[in-house]
Amino acid sequence: MMNRFWKLLLLIVFIILTDQFAKAAIQTHLSVGDSEAVWDGIFYISHLCNYGALMGFLSEAPKYLRTFVFLYMPILAALLLIAMLVMSLKQRFYLSLIYSLVLAGVVSNTLDRATLGYVVDWISIKFGGFTFPTFNLADASIAIGIGIILVDLLIDLFLKAPPKDA
Repeated sequence: MMNRFWKLLLLIVFIILTDQFAKAAIQTHLSVGDSEAVWDGIFYISHLCNYGALMGFLSEAPKYLRTFVFLYMPILAALLLIAMLVMSLKQRFYLSLIYSLVLAGVVSNTLDRATLGYVVDWISIKFGGFTFPTFNLADASIAIGIGIILVDLLIDLFLKAPPKDA
């Protein structure tokens, strides 16, 4: 159990530090709104300041509301995730992994909001005529954690046998 804890703690710290380092590099080398092609037509490094959530949700809301929703609520969520992570250490590994991935993403984005007042987004993906909303490594970590939950739910829903009637 403790071995799992230390590995997951290392993963959490690695995600937070990598995300923060990448954001600092973006802020140093690109002006806000600028973009550099990594794989032209598909993958770009951009510098955007996100004052809201995904796709700018609540970005125009009053500052007090954004502070509550994007700073105080994530701190409470992080505390809850820590408790869930500790409780999951004796259960299946993927549960601990989910909580670790989501916790790392929440903490890193909350650090941005606490220090900058916004989240630095920098990964831009375009495919054909579709442009995916710009995101960062913390967002990806949260999305992967949620994706694991969805896969588990689908497996439970479609692949496990229904309970037999008594």
